[in-house]
Amino acid sequence: MKVINIKHFLTFTITAVSILFTAPHLTAGELFADIDHDSRLESVQWRKFATSDMGDYYRMRVIDDNGELL
Repeated sequence: MKVINIKHFLTFTITAVSILFTAPHLTAGELFADIDHDSRLESVQWRKFATSDMGDYYRMRVIDDNGELL
């Protein structure tokens, strides 16, 4: 059961990261999805946390429907 959840999470994470790289106009934001198929939406958020001469850096986090960090 956990292997399936991990596969779904990784698939979603890779999709979210690819959206970030293919859409440079996105600076910070939030997506909602039922990652673990429990009929409740989780929030995937990315926030800018640093800038260097190489570009901007973002931190991604997933929050469950109770507001807890996963």
